[in-house]
Amino acid sequence: MINRFFTRHSFAIIILVVFFLPVLTRGARMAMTSNDNKVEDWLPQEYPETQDLRWFKQHFENETFILISWEGCTLDDPRLELLETKLLKHVNLIYPKPATLIQAGIQKLFPPAQAPEPTVGPPLFQSVETGRTMLKRLTEGSTKLSEEEALRRLSGLFVGKDNHAQSCAIVTLTDEAKRDLRHTIDDLYALCQHELALPRERVKLGGPPVDNVAISTEGEKTLARLFGPAGIVGLALAYWCLRSTRLTMMVFVTAIYAGAISLSLVYYSGSAMNAILLTMPAVVYVAGISGAIHFANYYRDSAVEGGVEGAPARAVHHAWIPCTLSAITSAAGLASLYTSELIPIKLFGIYTALGVLTTLALLFLFLPAWMQLWPMKKDSALDGDAPKAEDLALPLIWRRILSALLSRWPLVFAAGVVLLAVCGVGLTKINTSIKLTKLFSSGAEIIKNYEWLETNLGPLVPMEVVVRVDNSKSSLSMLERAELVGRVQKSLQQIEEVGNTMSAVTFAPPLEMKRMGFVPKSTVRHTWNKQLERHRQEYIDGGFLALDGDVELWRINARVGALNDVDYGLFLDDLRAKVEPVLAAERTRILTERAKAEKKKPDAEEIAAAVAPSTDDPAPLGIDAVYTGLVPVVYKAQHQMLVGLGENFIYDLLTIAGVMTIVFRDLSAGLILLVPSVFPVMVVFGLMGWFGVTIDVGTIMTPTVALGVSVDDVVHFLIWYRRGLSEGKSRHDSVMLAYEGCARAMYQSWSVLGLGLAVFALSSFVPTQRFGAMMFCLLTAALIGNLLILPAVLCSPIAGLFGRRLVLKARAQLAADAAAGDAVADSAEERPEEEFGLEPTTGSALKPAIASPVMASSSPTASRPSNIGSAPTNPPSKAASPPGTAPYRHDAPHRSTHRG
Repeated sequence: MINRFFTRHSFAIIILVVFFLPVLTRGARMAMTSNDNKVEDWLPQEYPETQDLRWFKQHFENETFILISWEGCTLDDPRLELLETKLLKHVNLIYPKPATLIQAGIQKLFPPAQAPEPTVGPPLFQSVETGRTMLKRLTEGSTKLSEEEALRRLSGLFVGKDNHAQSCAIVTLTDEAKRDLRHTIDDLYALCQHELALPRERVKLGGPPVDNVAISTEGEKTLARLFGPAGIVGLALAYWCLRSTRLTMMVFVTAIYAGAISLSLVYYSGSAMNAILLTMPAVVYVAGISGAIHFANYYRDSAVEGGVEGAPARAVHHAWIPCTLSAITSAAGLASLYTSELIPIKLFGIYTALGVLTTLALLFLFLPAWMQLWPMKKDSALDGDAPKAEDLALPLIWRRILSALLSRWPLVFAAGVVLLAVCGVGLTKINTSIKLTKLFSSGAEIIKNYEWLETNLGPLVPMEVVVRVDNSKSSLSMLERAELVGRVQKSLQQIEEVGNTMSAVTFAPPLEMKRMGFVPKSTVRHTWNKQLERHRQEYIDGGFLALDGDVELWRINARVGALNDVDYGLFLDDLRAKVEPVLAAERTRILTERAKAEKKKPDAEEIAAAVAPSTDDPAPLGIDAVYTGLVPVVYKAQHQMLVGLGENFIYDLLTIAGVMTIVFRDLSAGLILLVPSVFPVMVVFGLMGWFGVTIDVGTIMTPTVALGVSVDDVVHFLIWYRRGLSEGKSRHDSVMLAYEGCARAMYQSWSVLGLGLAVFALSSFVPTQRFGAMMFCLLTAALIGNLLILPAVLCSPIAGLFGRRLVLKARAQLAADAAAGDAVADSAEERPEEEFGLEPTTGSALKPAIASPVMASSSPTASRPSNIGSAPTNPPSKAASPPGTAPYRHDAPHRSTHRG
């Protein structure tokens, strides 16, 4: 039935795959160009931090700014004024982009004779403020400050904190500019180069939009750089497993196609890429390679067993259960990331799970159709010989080492417990960070620019404090409100991490007033209040004063260092500790003056209630403060990332443990699974805590991915171990039997997956670099745990519960055989898969992990059967019949490294 399907429809399937190729390439290209990394969009909208920031942006439009400076940019530099003029007169030209990746490549190879005509789009730049214009505003406008006082107020903002001659320009963006920040940044660089004769390397840009664009471009560049090395490694590893150029090409194309599908899903579903999703194609690519290697081994075995004719259909018949189990279990584990509070983590889990599931269609339709149309050569010397015994048995050196370790299992067990205890303490010391500047290497352009800007000007990360005054509850005058803002601003400047602050008071005359001769102080204050009222609209236009119904909003902008290792949690505590006492003192002053006017003593209880906000009255006397900006959002995201790291791993662990319990029909199977699953995570993350290595966005999803990979080895090891117990072997001998059946495949699997993902550790983009390095470390630790810690546990009395039922059954069977006079060898022929409720041809195909390839023999002439459970009771020996003395049988009792 299946054979007829591929005989009739293989050509149509290939045509369909080729037909969708342009659609997928366009989707992949558009997905990569949609890369957006706004931290404020990483948290759910219902969070107070995101609601406060969204509320802030509704009232203050100049929150998105770009700071521009260069070497020699002083207050007297004529280019500063020229920059302001050119930016305000800038014309936004939009050039049409190629629709697909193929069109883009053709245009690069064969550029058109005449460039396409651009269209004029909406303006990009809303306003431009330079140090020169700000200085004039403070010294020549209504403020009339001395130049020394004006420079003091502007230091760290528009002029250098130490060198007041150094200056800059701050550009506020329009909504059109925010829509395509990459286009906006390119226009800025082009304008500086063509109008100011400033090459790109001399221009220093900073601000949140620059961070977002830098993350996007750096992530794309590093993927482009690593595409070649990753492809070479993938090809080499696939050929090492398959030893067939034809099958290697099929595997590689399938993996590339799977990666393109995963990227297209992002674009066509209406989402956008981010710093975390950039690692998603790598995971799907490796999953595609491993699944294709898996299927290619089934195909080769089927071709050797029954001939080339009908081999793809037979491979589908043997592979659909293990491949489906693998994909579904892997997708379930990845989908558990959806429980994370961080939106990029949610998207990574969902799209990676979908990408893994779509590889099933490639494995069961595209790959067999291609194999049907381009089959292996009949009786190929490369792929048709019978397997050699020395290729299938565990090497002697490995057998000796592992046997020596098993004989000392108490020491190994104790060492594992001590290591877990030490690393468990290290888990309490881990820290998280998603500061955008921590996403780049020290030599990145943006890091060099930030170092220069913060050295010559001041901090760049904005922190906003909004003092709210409810007009329906408060009768404070304009002067009194400005004085309150001035006191809050002065208090903020006492925090070490704050470079400088800016508010409406920065552009107001000095508020320190005294009695002027015979003129009473109250009259002077009344006069100053009238003057401030006249300039109210200037403060509103400047973006430091706004109205929210009856509530007046006074904005105070503070700058925090981007490159400093600031603990944002402690910084927010310090911020509130400086602001809230000022607000409490103002409320106390109001109540005291009110009582004085009524000629009575202040009510102590009323003052105590007004000083501290409560749930019933969050703004006593109509005065309170809102703390927003990037700092609170980043801190919240860091906190949720740390919480989600543990929660996601626990959910994934319980999911896989539950599946194993159901499949093995034994609760202890799920409990035994916890030991090797927890080991690599505790060891690697515990050591990170001890050595002070922070957890960033490239690290957060690695435990879930690594768990799915390592569980595959555990399941196969347990199957062989339980077979030994069912045959009446001791725990020690059962572990050695498992070593014979799985050890070679385990370290071959590690080499394919660990080295394949380790390529990404060479990235200059830190999230991708951390992802590759962490996956290599976790898979290495998992290999150690599976080869050492798990066997030590299985040799210990703890494993008694795990195999008790099998041991009792084996003893009863041996007694019955002895009583009946039957041969012991008859019981050795029992297939362990029947004990677990698995079909004989698929018992070894239980594969819940993603990206766990079916490993072929390292011998070019070896061929692999697809049932690991058909191994003999005793390991193969040198005395085994040489290859070719007996016809190859698919169910022949030999040791196999084919993990199908």
